[in-house]
Amino acid sequence: MTDEKKAIPIGSLSVDDLQSIKQRVEAEIEQLSTSLDTLGVAVEKFLDSKEALAAFVPQNKNKQVLIPLTTSLYVPAIMSDVDTVTVNVGANYFIRQSPRAAEKYFDRRVTTINGQRDQLKKVLQNKYMLYNAVLETLKSKSAASSS
Repeated sequence: MTDEKKAIPIGSLSVDDLQSIKQRVEAEIEQLSTSLDTLGVAVEKFLDSKEALAAFVPQNKNKQVLIPLTTSLYVPAIMSDVDTVTVNVGANYFIRQSPRAAEKYFDRRVTTINGQRDQLKKVLQNKYMLYNAVLETLKSKSAASSS
C-alpha cells in the first residue's frame, strides 16, 4: 500500500469542504503569524543584548552603570570586570565569555533566526495564496448557487 497523496482540484470540492479548509488555513495562518512575531521579538532581544555590550570597554571599569534586568527594570552597579560577560545561551545555561565572543554569538543567533523567519514568511505566503484561492472558489460557488 502506498501513501501517495493525490491533488484534488479545488473547484471540485463542496462548499462545506471549502469552509472546512478555509477554517483550517485561517488557524494555520494565525499560528504562523504568531510564530513569526515571536521570532521577531527574539531578534530584537538579541540585538538589545548586543547593544548592551558597548558598555564593556576599559574606560567604564569601576564606574557606576545601570544594568538591565528586564527591558524596563535597571539596577545600579559598579562595573568591576569589562573583560567578561555572562550570556544566557538557553534552558538556563549561562556561559562566561569576552564581549567580542558574546557579540559574535548574538550575531549568529540573529542570522539563524532571520533565516527561520524568511522560511516562515515563504510558508505564510503560500498559506495566504491557498486561503485566497479557497475564498475565490467559495465566492464563485455561492454566486453560482444563488443564480
